[in-house]
Amino acid sequence: LADEGVAFTDDSFKFDLGADARATVRAIYGAGGFVDAAEAGGGETLGVVLDRSSFFSQAGGQVPDVGSLVEAGGGATFRVSSVQSFGGYVLHVGSLESGSLSAGDSVACNVDGERRRRISKSHTLTHAINLALHQVLGEGVSQKGSLVDDSKARFDFSHGKAMSAAECERVEALVRTMVAEALPVHIQTVPLDKALAINNLRAVFGERYPDPVRVVSIGPEVPALLAAPESDEWEQYSIE
Repeated sequence: LADEGVAFTDDSFKFDLGADARATVRAIYGAGGFVDAAEAGGGETLGVVLDRSSFFSQAGGQVPDVGSLVEAGGGATFRVSSVQSFGGYVLHVGSLESGSLSAGDSVACNVDGERRRRISKSHTLTHAINLALHQVLGEGVSQKGSLVDDSKARFDFSHGKAMSAAECERVEALVRTMVAEALPVHIQTVPLDKALAINNLRAVFGERYPDPVRVVSIGPEVPALLAAPESDEWEQYSIE
């Protein structure tokens, strides 16, 4: 695609679920490779590349968004069952339910918003678990992965020894307390050096972060964190 002058997909619209997400089809990938057009009825799994997208790709342990791409004139509906990123391009994987779709067509990106909101809650839960584990077990905890979907969250970590039953109960109690408090979740993009200066900010060891980077804070607003980055007050909050 790059050799043919197709620009990378702009997926910045995924951060605003209510954004106007109209896009242009740049490429269609079928079983035999790239094709100029596709028609419904064959049952073939296709991949559609757009110039812009409001869908979250599968990343880390978080499952991708699902939904549909609807041609501007209403002549085609493409059911999106998975979303993957490859070298800067976002591939919307699924099947054409009706009509025909061609490169150059204009489509509306319709993300399953209710499912996205459930996934977001599961994602926030992993942040709460991370904080609780550090509060109970100390700094020897190291995140090793996670699974985040619309029904559950799993947090993978390493620690020097197995947790005792009492430690498990304390972690669960802390997480339940955080959930009951229903603290607001604040997200802001800030320079990487300023983010890393915030006391109690959790970062995955070995992970390469972009600059600027998105900071997710459960409780305090990000400007407050930046104004007093060394404050001991932030020890009680999840900041990643």
